[in-house]
Amino acid sequence: RTQWNSDKGHYERVERELDDALNRRDHAQRYYEALRHQGGPYLPPEAEGYRADLARTEADIARLQGRLQAMGDPAAIDSRLDELKDDPEAEQVVMDVLNRIYMEIQRWGEDYMRRMDMNRLTDIIIQVSSGVMGIVNLFKNWLIGLIAMVYLLNIKEKLLAQFRKAVYALFRTETANAILDELRFVDQVFGGFIVGKIVDSIIIGFICFVCLQLMRMPYPMLLSAIIGVTNVIPFFGPFIGAIPSAILVLLVSPVKCLYFLLFVLVLQQFDGNILGPRILGNSTGVSSFWVMFSIIFFGGLFGFAGMLLGVPVFAVLSDLLLRFINRRLRKKKLPLEEESYVDVAKIDPHTGQVHSIKEQK
Repeated sequence: RTQWNSDKGHYERVERELDDALNRRDHAQRYYEALRHQGGPYLPPEAEGYRADLARTEADIARLQGRLQAMGDPAAIDSRLDELKDDPEAEQVVMDVLNRIYMEIQRWGEDYMRRMDMNRLTDIIIQVSSGVMGIVNLFKNWLIGLIAMVYLLNIKEKLLAQFRKAVYALFRTETANAILDELRFVDQVFGGFIVGKIVDSIIIGFICFVCLQLMRMPYPMLLSAIIGVTNVIPFFGPFIGAIPSAILVLLVSPVKCLYFLLFVLVLQQFDGNILGPRILGNSTGVSSFWVMFSIIFFGGLFGFAGMLLGVPVFAVLSDLLLRFINRRLRKKKLPLEEESYVDVAKIDPHTGQVHSIKEQK
């Protein structure tokens, strides 16, 4: 039945092609006759083109008519299809074929289950169940964390008051003041750095999306998301995001990949020299060298989280070290300014006077 339906459709297409060829032949014939009557004894050049069209069209007509004769009468196809609609013998043949296919599939499944090692089947079940339980546990942990966060935000003022009360109860007043002062510095550094970096990354991602749309780059939303997320990592973030993004663009167009890398370089310079300093300011007080050092060091220890939080953690540790050094210098009654130690040769242990190298000379 399917073959006859296909033959009937093919017959109808050939008929439409034949009608189109006949129309083209009539069109060319009319224009050729008109040009021949207008030209008198001499045929104009346009008539030669129409005569060639007539020859080609006649050849097409003959070819299509031969195909129709070879295919047979479509009325016979329709009558045979009508006979098949209520033919129990044909229906029984089809059902027998389907039953044989079903039995073969069932027998193959039973043989496969008999040959399968039960240990392998147990491993597959364990792996699937472990994956499902992992997803369930992840969702459970996120839900518990969300609920705990809501409760903590609701009672944070009371918890802070209780914490301050405990600090003043356990330590001397001077020590408690120093502890709370340092914790306020930690809150300022972490809060200012993380919030500022997130805002900076959102802006960079939006700028990247707009520019990639104007440059007609492939996958602008995906590339902008990668650049924006990795931009949270200081210093190395834009380059980390540029590598997989450039590979995606390279698969589409090597030339666009080159333009994309140049654009990322310009965007990173804009972020590092203009946008970043305006948003973050000097929130950490760490120089560029120590920023790079903290990212490499903490990133090697803790991965992505270390690269993200390494700068504020290093800023807090350096502030603690600086407080310790200044306290020791005050006890020794020595100057605290770094400029005093630029060209120091020695310090008088009795008076604390600094002698420079020039004075020694």
